[in-house]
Amino acid sequence: EAKKILKADERNVGALLNLATVFFRRGQHELATTVLDRARQIDPNQAEVWSNLGFVYLARDKKTEAVEAFKKATELRDDLPEALNNLGALFVETHDYEAAIASLKRALALYPDFASAYLNLGNAYKGNKQYQEAEGAYKKASQLDPAATEVLYNLGVLHLDNLLAGV
Repeated sequence: EAKKILKADERNVGALLNLATVFFRRGQHELATTVLDRARQIDPNQAEVWSNLGFVYLARDKKTEAVEAFKKATELRDDLPEALNNLGALFVETHDYEAAIASLKRALALYPDFASAYLNLGNAYKGNKQYQEAEGAYKKASQLDPAATEVLYNLGVLHLDNLLAGV
C-alpha cells in the first residue's frame, strides 16, 4: 500500500513512515533508517519521523543518535510518551538521573498507566539515591503490569542494596 502511494507521490511522509515501520518489523533496520532519512529530508519538523528514527537507532545500538532523535521528536511535539520514556531510559544509562526523572515524569503526565515509564523512573530514582521514590515507582509499575518480572527484580535489588547498606 505504501509503495503504491509513493509511486504516485514520492514525497508522502506518511507513506514513508509506514514503509519504514514495515522494514523495522522485518528487522531491516538499515532500510528503515534510509527511508526515515528520506522522510526527514522532506519534512524535518515531523516529530513521528524523529521518534521512529530513535527506535531504529536503538535497535541498531546507536544510543547517541537515538538520544538526539528522541530529543528532537519531543522538542517538536511534547505529547509522545513513548519517545519520552525511551529518552528517560537512555538518560538512566548515561547516569543523567535528573534529566531521566524529568523526561519520565513528562511521559507519565501524558500516560499515567505507563508501566514501563514507572520502571524506568524507579531506575532513575535509584540511581539518584532517592530510594523511597524508587520503591514507590517500582510498586506502581508492578500494580500496572503484575507480570513484569524486571520490576520485581529491580525492587528486590533495591531492597537488598538497602539492607546491605543499612538503610
